[in-house]
Amino acid sequence: MNEMITRQQVTSGEIIYVWTDPTACIGSHPNRRLFIDSFTMAGIDLDKNIVAIEGGEDVTKADSATAAASVIRLSITPGSINPTISITLGALIKSNTRTLLESAVSSILQAGATDMKIKLGNSNKKQEYKTDDAWGIMIDISNLELYPISAEAFSIKIEPTELMGVAKDGMRYHVVSIDGLTTSQGSLPVCCAASTDKGVARIGYIAAV
Repeated sequence: MNEMITRQQVTSGEIIYVWTDPTACIGSHPNRRLFIDSFTMAGIDLDKNIVAIEGGEDVTKADSATAAASVIRLSITPGSINPTISITLGALIKSNTRTLLESAVSSILQAGATDMKIKLGNSNKKQEYKTDDAWGIMIDISNLELYPISAEAFSIKIEPTELMGVAKDGMRYHVVSIDGLTTSQGSLPVCCAASTDKGVARIGYIAAV
């Protein structure tokens, strides 16, 4: 398995790119998984509906939902002021929650506002199986707050799928793709595949001071 985040990327200030399979978080297997226990966007909370499994843990012992969303794709381009961020999430969302979310985002953007906040909860700790035979993080995005770079740069798509079936209340697995984001946070903890030793990736230089 190739390294997801390399030391070269971090020390050279290159783009940080993380991806996982859309349903990687729900099984006991050696594949990477990255998920968060809460997600709030434009004041709308996604319920914790996914029974996500930490790396190395037994799926047969899972008895409750642990995640609001799985991170399928995360792209962070470091910037001299702030980074440019795109994120794609998978979440089990009811149809009425999707309507509320789309309406809230639309109202804010139509007003030309860019103060819409996206708040991530805690991310899991056993994301990738390292070459030193232990599970560790790829990137810690716990409590990361994101907001649009501008109303023009921001875009969002919420697409329903049938990856995890369809519940009677209309809840199904949606893929939520959001582009044109940034953050005032200047760095994030990261870890390459060669070791569970953590490092720090600088993503926004003026933002960090």
